[in-house]
Amino acid sequence: MLKITPRLCLIAGLVLSPLLLAGHASQSADDPQQTQNQQLLTNNQQLLTHNQQLLTQSQKLQTENQQLQTENQQLQTENQQLQQKVAAQQQHIARLQGSIAYTVNSDLLFKPGSWQMTKEGENVIAGLSKRLAANQQNKLVVNGYTDGTPIGPELQRQGITTNQDLSQKRAEAVMQHMISQGVSKDMIEAKGWGDANPVAPNDTQEGRAMNRRVEVTVSG
Repeated sequence: MLKITPRLCLIAGLVLSPLLLAGHASQSADDPQQTQNQQLLTNNQQLLTHNQQLLTQSQKLQTENQQLQTENQQLQTENQQLQQKVAAQQQHIARLQGSIAYTVNSDLLFKPGSWQMTKEGENVIAGLSKRLAANQQNKLVVNGYTDGTPIGPELQRQGITTNQDLSQKRAEAVMQHMISQGVSKDMIEAKGWGDANPVAPNDTQEGRAMNRRVEVTVSG
């Protein structure tokens, strides 16, 4: 049996002390590594958070872009509808050597066999009047034309005996409506030309419809 003596304890202490000191030194050396690892974890978390924020912003931008594309499509559709409406109203503006001719089909402006303007016709002429009145510097002439169909009994009972009379009445009706919409009464006149100056043959329904018209000219 081993007998523990003070000398033996001293020897054991001398042997174990270096080992204990080495273990403590190793633990101290591990502390900076743990701190660095913790810092890396923190940085990684910050990068993940930033990446998530960027992803959210990207999704928001994609949504806004889709909304803009939808609005643009709606505007394009509305523009096409406006173009079709203008075409349906059978109006056109053409520049002719120092003058502007604005032509509107009489079937759009007047009730059949009458010089009374329709509500739709008033709206068409109102739109034209506002554009011309805004910068009016030249005299306007409202020219009325008919097709070659003879005047019927109903109009004759109202004192309209010729196509020239009917075209004059229609030109005057348009002129008065233009004055009511801001055109200067001193810078506009009405002329009826009857079935003169046809733009199409009067022997077809389509041709007669084209000849029933009102033209507004602006002297250049």
